[in-house]
Amino acid sequence: MLKCSFTNCYGIGMLSTPDINFQNNHSNAAIIYAPNGVMKSSFSKVFEDIINGDPTVDRWFPSCKTEYNVNYNGDPILYNSDVSKTQTQHSQFYVIKSFHENFEKN
Repeated sequence: MLKCSFTNCYGIGMLSTPDINFQNNHSNAAIIYAPNGVMKSSFSKVFEDIINGDPTVDRWFPSCKTEYNVNYNGDPILYNSDVSKTQTQHSQFYVIKSFHENFEKN
């Protein structure tokens, strides 16, 4: 189960996702499909930050407090730019960039 909330993350002012349930999905993967311009790239950038252990920012309003709360199978992954500037890496996620011809997981 994946549940996310974002505030001031790469142009996402505020977003809370519905629960994404992987129990009925034998591949343990989820695809997010939406029209252009609805912040899919910003959403995936937060997950790249989680994967790489990088701080998350807001490109449009860099002085705004950035926060996210990602809960994956009961494991909370939190970030608050006012409290910490770094976070730990998380290997449960992988972002596929549609504009790259090839991809590989380390």
